[in-house]
Amino acid sequence: MGKTTHNKGKKGYTNKGSFKKGQTPWNKEKKGVMPEPWNKGKKGLQTSWMKGKRHTKESREKISKAGKGRKHSEDWKNKASERMTGKKNPFYGKKHDEPTRKIIKEKRSNQVFPREDTKGEKILQKLCKTAGIQFLTHKNFNLGFQWHQVDLFIKPNICIESYGDYWHGNPNDYKRRGKIQPGHKSDEIMPKSRNKTPTVNDKRKSDSKITKALIQQGNVVLTFWESELEENPEKCIQKIIKAIK
Repeated sequence: MGKTTHNKGKKGYTNKGSFKKGQTPWNKEKKGVMPEPWNKGKKGLQTSWMKGKRHTKESREKISKAGKGRKHSEDWKNKASERMTGKKNPFYGKKHDEPTRKIIKEKRSNQVFPREDTKGEKILQKLCKTAGIQFLTHKNFNLGFQWHQVDLFIKPNICIESYGDYWHGNPNDYKRRGKIQPGHKSDEIMPKSRNKTPTVNDKRKSDSKITKALIQQGNVVLTFWESELEENPEKCIQKIIKAIK
């Protein structure tokens, strides 16, 4: 038997044993027809032994426990990358020098996450534009322990932040989508991150740390809840104008 046409170029590949000369295929001129059951009598096409069954609770816990903490080695990652792209990773086993790391850090610090402005940011921008106030969005500050982008910056030193009521844990009752939402308690669990399960109190401490660092650099920091910007925008813009004056 010769090599199949669609596998030309694959060294050593033949279709020997797959077809016999003169044999008529069972589905000749039967478009879209499969035998019932389709794998009956076909070797190597058996159904899974778990079909129709479910693992017990103990079994699921055991499987979950076995998978936790496992990580692919750098060598495995490099080989996988080579298989996918056909190229070796030029940085495998290497580390960037200090000047290169500084350039990478600076470029990453200028990236905006998330890329789309939040509802609170859009309201702040609209209020300032209406009042004729010039501002910059997402100005970056090196706080020492991290880089931080403020939502709005008004020269020379006014930083304005819009806090999402849910994501930053507003302690007061607030209106959301026409309904009154209860304030968040300090021990309430926030959405899980990769490394830990933070509470509302953890988020408040993080926000407070950032605010203090901005103030220590000589900035005036104004923070507004998103619901506050929606319900009472006039009060918010007057607060900003007062800070400018």
